[in-house]
Amino acid sequence: MSSPTPSASEWFPNHAHYPQVCHFADDKPHLLLLTTDDDHYSIYSGVFRVTEAHRLKSSLGIVVAPYVEGGPYPEMAPPYPSWVELREAFLAGHGIVMHGYNHTRELWLTDANASAETRRAIRRQFDLSRQGIFERLTQHPIITMWPCWSLDHIRRGHGDVGRDAGYVYCAQRQQNQVFRHKDLVLPTTPIEVFQNSRDRWDVHDQLSADVEAGGCYTHLWGHGTMHKPGDDKALAAQLAKLSNDHAVLSRVWSTSSERAARYIIERRFASVRNWRDEDGVWAYELHISLPPDLPSSLMGKPIWNAPLTVKHPNMPAEPARFAYEETPSGLRPLGTRLDRGTLYYNVVPRGQTIRVSPRPLRDAATKPSMAISAQKLAVTRPCDGQSVRGGAALEILVTVSDPRAEIVSCQLTLRNQSGTPFTNAFGRRIEDYELPENDWLVGPSGETTRGLIVYPVEAGYAPGHEFTLIATAKNAHGESATVRESVTV
Repeated sequence: MSSPTPSASEWFPNHAHYPQVCHFADDKPHLLLLTTDDDHYSIYSGVFRVTEAHRLKSSLGIVVAPYVEGGPYPEMAPPYPSWVELREAFLAGHGIVMHGYNHTRELWLTDANASAETRRAIRRQFDLSRQGIFERLTQHPIITMWPCWSLDHIRRGHGDVGRDAGYVYCAQRQQNQVFRHKDLVLPTTPIEVFQNSRDRWDVHDQLSADVEAGGCYTHLWGHGTMHKPGDDKALAAQLAKLSNDHAVLSRVWSTSSERAARYIIERRFASVRNWRDEDGVWAYELHISLPPDLPSSLMGKPIWNAPLTVKHPNMPAEPARFAYEETPSGLRPLGTRLDRGTLYYNVVPRGQTIRVSPRPLRDAATKPSMAISAQKLAVTRPCDGQSVRGGAALEILVTVSDPRAEIVSCQLTLRNQSGTPFTNAFGRRIEDYELPENDWLVGPSGETTRGLIVYPVEAGYAPGHEFTLIATAKNAHGESATVRESVTV
């Protein structure tokens, strides 16, 4: 016999459990953005690979022209990462950001209001950059930028041009090397301020000092060339130190500038409305109202679909709590967790009704629907067309949908012909490998695509080798589905 449902007065006395949108994802009090620029190969080899190895995230600012036009690019020192390697970083949850369509000093040092022609030229840089990254790398429009030659872009009016083009995050650096910029300006009110140390890779030391001092934001910017001897080793040592400092790391949200910008914007303009009790079930609307100068979509894609973390403080640990969002197809269970009596769940604000209950509100469990695809990609550098990484990569995409339950996990196993799991360039065995969620790749009905890129030829497999792909997804009901596929590289 089930225990009786507690009354509203017993469950949430004095509205102590009013839902709150967490300041950052997973209720982390501090934000870490690791950014780099200038497009040299070390933004992949020295930044992405090192941060990913320690399960941290970075944002890679690229000059876009080489990836669209190909051929030598005299304004930058080759070699560049291949577009496949940048796509790999994007699928892993890192950011790809525009650092200008080209690296021309004269244009970027010019006041945007000098003439209508200059303003159009700068706007064209922003538009071409977004289009090139969208079509070649991400299939989603970027909203953050740090133009090259980035001394005081705000004063020169470049931020205004960027806002007109739909960008919401513009980074710049000051001549004293200390980064104090206003970001997410709508159009003139600063929402957040980040601090930056340029070309210093003392990530752990600076971050731990900021956390101890109570600072909320740390933004570290370094040149992609890592031009000082030992920069790459210094960064690797600092990230290793950080990954072992659980006291600091447990308080820090490491993410891309793209996701941070979207989360902060959504948090700023989301609100809880009509908090009420419905026969022992609590309900509210998670509303979002954007200002008119913020577009809701770009290039036919929605922008504001990053999940916000909502918490109900001081909830009793027993019985377990359940959270749902209303959809056209009915109540959709959300993945929840209890931490020291506080209930947490992630949800995209759409004006929908959220219901929180001490008991399940739906009995019928659904299974996820899944599809897995793999394609072979040629890996060449844009500067000279040279084949790298064995000349071939395998892109694996898993699309999962369940309109009646949130997808909470998606794992991939990649086995060779002898049944041995594939080991990627980071030394990780792709066996029950948790594919990172990329909320840029969430469809209108909640379907999510997650992916991975590996380099079988570089790993020693001959062309023509057959691999078996096994993907398993689990939804908030606890129900799972599995698909298998074979692919030859």
